[in-house]
Amino acid sequence: MAVMLNSAAELTKFYTNNGIVFVPPENGRGWGLINNNLVEDDAQLSRLPPVKLQPRSGTKMG
Repeated sequence: MAVMLNSAAELTKFYTNNGIVFVPPENGRGWGLINNNLVEDDAQLSRLPPVKLQPRSGTKMG
């Protein structure tokens, strides 16, 4: 469970640092998001640098 929470926190930080705002649920609706990147260039997220994957704890690599 802690690994999942850490992964969610890392993803949230990554997207927040790249112009995404998470909107909390209200009135029975789930989470939403706002993309603050340039409207004219909606492919901006496609040019983000690659993210280095970390091995999962307890998983043997290779």
